[in-house]
Amino acid sequence: MFVSTNKIVSYLTVGEYFKSSFKDVVPDIAVFSTHSLRAEGASAAASASLAERHFQRQSRWKSVSAKNGYIDDNLASTLLLSQHLGI
Repeated sequence: MFVSTNKIVSYLTVGEYFKSSFKDVVPDIAVFSTHSLRAEGASAAASASLAERHFQRQSRWKSVSAKNGYIDDNLASTLLLSQHLGI
């Protein structure tokens, strides 16, 4: 657990903490990393209809195509779009 304040935490330490925290919940923790959180966060923000420019800036993606590469559209939002289009 992170207790210290005003100290820089390395990426490696965060990765180890992430894997140890979820190893009992995820069947194969080896296929996940802290990078998985970035993709899930972008997908959640898109699903919540947050302004894309805000979470693009927050995540430091320089282009829309870079941001879109992280977003996994959920079925509900895809179906909602189809309903709005009348198809």
